[in-house]
Amino acid sequence: MNVTDRLSQKLFTARTLAGAGIVTPTRPDRILKAVRALHAFGPTPAAGYTVSAIRHPDATALVDDLGTLTFAEVHRRTNALANSLRARGVGEGSSVAIMCRNHRGFIDTTVALSKLGAHALYLNTAFAGPQITEVAEREQPTAIVYDAEFENLVHDAGKGRQRFIAWHDADEPSEDPRLEDLIRTGDTSDLEAPGRKGRVVILTSGTTGSPKGAQRRQPESLDPAAALFSMIPLRAREHTMLAAPMFHSWGFAHFTLGMALSSTLVKRAESPGVLVAFWRMVTVSLVWNAVLWSTGRRVTLRDVRQVLVPGIFFGLNLAVFFAGATHNSVANAALIGSLAPFLIVPMGGSTIAEAFPSLVRDLGMLAIGLAAYGAVFALVGTRIKRPLIVGLVLISHA
Repeated sequence: MNVTDRLSQKLFTARTLAGAGIVTPTRPDRILKAVRALHAFGPTPAAGYTVSAIRHPDATALVDDLGTLTFAEVHRRTNALANSLRARGVGEGSSVAIMCRNHRGFIDTTVALSKLGAHALYLNTAFAGPQITEVAEREQPTAIVYDAEFENLVHDAGKGRQRFIAWHDADEPSEDPRLEDLIRTGDTSDLEAPGRKGRVVILTSGTTGSPKGAQRRQPESLDPAAALFSMIPLRAREHTMLAAPMFHSWGFAHFTLGMALSSTLVKRAESPGVLVAFWRMVTVSLVWNAVLWSTGRRVTLRDVRQVLVPGIFFGLNLAVFFAGATHNSVANAALIGSLAPFLIVPMGGSTIAEAFPSLVRDLGMLAIGLAAYGAVFALVGTRIKRPLIVGLVLISHA
């Protein structure tokens, strides 16, 4: 790239960042401090929250179940955590495994490791214990930061490693130190920028074998961010909802974009699976009733009596699925939901012995129906050369 192209690229970056509200008129002393921090740390989480603390110290940076944190508070907390971790042997080039849900502990740890130049290894919260152990043996993290609910899963992987608890219930006992204790006792003074930037490792879900790590180096400039903001109409100091888990690429992308924009990150409120299933059924019922009314048809009391029992079983099946989805992966929740009939259907008969033959017969009919459905799908899809479209149409009308 010649001088003219580089200059054009930098002008494009500056114009795009200004249009997104990232570059705005600010006090000269704050501009100088922000430029120094960005030059020292580069476009990393460490620089993102340091610059935001300089420019918007009293603005809300994070909203989670424990309340709110300003950018100045996040900056002080991550300084304290970074100094405490360094005193415990975590430094530049170290690797730390993180198994956390979306909350301040995830962000505190990520930013603190960035300030140290350490690598962040994100563990999927749906991993089984053997998968976590296998990843730990392969990646060799110095320490593991985890939510207390995953203590049994990280027990074997944490042997011989330092362990820290990020999130816990108020009355939950544990022998491992807690991040809040490290933050409370840590030195809040600023850290010198590391010689090398830390990397981020996001693992695959492990559904087809051992979870594989995909290392992501921090960018060397703001040009990639400008390219994104030129296509996505995001603006600075807005609210970013953290709906997807941040240990996934999609959720981590929301986190990094929100950080670059000095946005307020809002953790999605957790809802019980049964509650989600209830409101889903209510919403679908309202939609279908609206459709029936628009066609001149009505739901009678006789219709309700006929579908009452299967409706209850269907509702139980949905509740089992969503309860599994809120505490496990979607794939495992689907498996749990598919096994629900083995528990629910026998309850409909007077005894299991009476219900089991009917269950076997129903499952056999289901298998025959699925086979016929698949045959029609394959035949029609082959004839018109659009199997994906045909499949979507068939599924949507099934």
